[in-house]
Amino acid sequence: MDTYLGEKFGAVVHCENGYVLNGAAYDKKGGLIKKFTSERISTKQNFVNVMRSRKTEELYTDALDGHLSCGLLHMANISYRIGKETPPGQIRETIRGNRLFAKAFDRIVAHLDDNGVDLKKTPAALGPMLEFDPDIERFIGQFNKKANKLVSRNYRKPFVVPQNV
Repeated sequence: MDTYLGEKFGAVVHCENGYVLNGAAYDKKGGLIKKFTSERISTKQNFVNVMRSRKTEELYTDALDGHLSCGLLHMANISYRIGKETPPGQIRETIRGNRLFAKAFDRIVAHLDDNGVDLKKTPAALGPMLEFDPDIERFIGQFNKKANKLVSRNYRKPFVVPQNV
């Protein structure tokens, strides 16, 4: 499996003068600036503990923060689901005006290639740029009808989520 900045797995946050990866800050050349450590349990474990104890005052973060963070992932997935298979060259042409998108796409293509994924056999999909109104939690703009159909679904009884909670 390939690596990025020497790591096989992790989230990288690029900043003006370097990056943060797996609990440490590095300069642009990869030199360690500071390692962050904590005795606290993970946010995920905290959530599970609070669900068991029902002591919501012990949550590290407000539930709304989790809702908003997950919303970003759901929006990306919705864009993907209403997108269409697109050859890599056409994707590059579409995103060429955005340097960060273009670099990220090239890294994804290299990662897939390093892991034996042939984009001719397993085509990539390009989803539309979606516009979202956070006040009503609905998509607006060009692809709103298709996107809003994927915001929720019909649930199977007895696992129905009520309209007003």
